[in-house]
Amino acid sequence: MRCPAVAALLALTACDTGSGPAPPMGSRLRLLETIPGAAFRLSVDGRVVNANFHFGTLTPAIVVLPGQHTLSGQSLSDTSSFDWVLAAADSLNYIVFVTDTTGSSGAVIASGVASDSGPGPAAGQAALRVADFSKVAGIEAHFSEVGGAGSVPVSSFFFRAVSDFTDVPPGDWSLVVSHTNMTDTVLLAGPVSVVAGQARTVAVLDSAGGPLTWRLVPDRN
Repeated sequence: MRCPAVAALLALTACDTGSGPAPPMGSRLRLLETIPGAAFRLSVDGRVVNANFHFGTLTPAIVVLPGQHTLSGQSLSDTSSFDWVLAAADSLNYIVFVTDTTGSSGAVIASGVASDSGPGPAAGQAALRVADFSKVAGIEAHFSEVGGAGSVPVSSFFFRAVSDFTDVPPGDWSLVVSHTNMTDTVLLAGPVSVVAGQARTVAVLDSAGGPLTWRLVPDRN
């Protein structure tokens, strides 16, 4: 005799003719901790994804379906916490930056969110952008082609700003950060290797051991 559960499963399978709407593909979510000296117990939709989410940590990609998702963190050293809602669309990649800023009661934990919405790189090109989560003021940046003459300025370079993607030829690129209107180098990040169709985000962060550091976040592969 056929088990009722199996019979129900077979009935559902038989009714699926493939003519309905395609199921959602889902999106990829990554979180990056940008606060020197801070660490959190990090959860997504109530599930712990990192029990020691500390400065400079980038989570592996977490697949989320379209809709609202709760991102929570509890400090491992004090009573501070965060509880945010991300409204995810289908087939987008998201980066959530855990940072801090100054509020009426002092330093508060805040978020910055970046997605890779848009048409993507042009045919035969790759794409690069910068997310500035350092508090160093008076700096500017450009991407420089390693071993070549290519140079691409980065606009909107200030705390918590995320630049637009810029198309670049495939190859190796470095991000050069300097003081405004000067030729010094505050940070040399890279090389970042990209092939056609890829998109990458270079996140500029504060550093306890120096003025700046960086992390590379993959967007589109």
